[in-house]
Amino acid sequence: MNAGVYGWGQQTLLGGVLNASGVAPPLSVRVLVVAGGGGGSGMVTGTTLCGGGGGGAGGFLETSVIVTLGAAIAVQIGAGGAGGTASSVLGGFNGSHSQFGSLYALGGGAGVLNSANSQTARQVGASNGGQNGTGEMPPLPFGGAFGSQGGTSSGSGSGGGGGAGEAGQAGATNGGNGGAGKANTITGATLCGGGGGGVASTATVGAGQAGGGSGGSSTLAATSASANSGSGGGGASSITNQAGGQGGSGVVMLLFANQLQVQLTAGLTHSSIYTGGDRILSITAGTGTITFS
Repeated sequence: MNAGVYGWGQQTLLGGVLNASGVAPPLSVRVLVVAGGGGGSGMVTGTTLCGGGGGGAGGFLETSVIVTLGAAIAVQIGAGGAGGTASSVLGGFNGSHSQFGSLYALGGGAGVLNSANSQTARQVGASNGGQNGTGEMPPLPFGGAFGSQGGTSSGSGSGGGGGAGEAGQAGATNGGNGGAGKANTITGATLCGGGGGGVASTATVGAGQAGGGSGGSSTLAATSASANSGSGGGGASSITNQAGGQGGSGVVMLLFANQLQVQLTAGLTHSSIYTGGDRILSITAGTGTITFS
């Protein structure tokens, strides 16, 4: 059998050797892979009359896969990107990728400054708010991969980061809201929202979505995204020296029949709940392997 047998919404993952008969019994598993969200932009007082852009959400990828019993499958949970530091003119940092076998969710783009001097190399394709990452099933991305652009700015408020469900809102007088996240079918929770844009005033800051961080103002600090949300951090304000909010870390969720056994290596942090005849396994941190038996 080939290690890369692809179908729309379904993929075979083989990580080990076939048994003596040459047949490896398959197992269907529902998989959600979420990458780390991007960090919001930091600001230094007086550098520009604007706020910092919100971080983009990490990639959101949900599909069904067929795994082989006894084969070790690589798992990695992406970290959220750090926010840009206070008293600097740095944008935030991109989120890290998450992996389940050959399924990858790409990290969210960092928020950047609404300024001609912004360090655009740190962001992924968005002019102010960070761009949402995408998911890939090699060799090509297809159904189940979601990504959206960050919002731009035309005033003192910067754009919100892109979410898995929609683009970030543009900033004007107020900061742009982050783009909406997307609900997964395993738990129903909405993840991967964009971070809100900051403002250079007491105007309304951009709101983060799906656990994303909100932007900062002259009276409010930018906030970080919730852990394991894959959402973006909030952008800071230039009225006060502020750090941007950190992006939320990623997660891998698996749904499978609860009579099946799994072995996870020590480097992975995980928990399970049981519902009906199924088990939902959430892997929330680390790098390692998982084996079904």
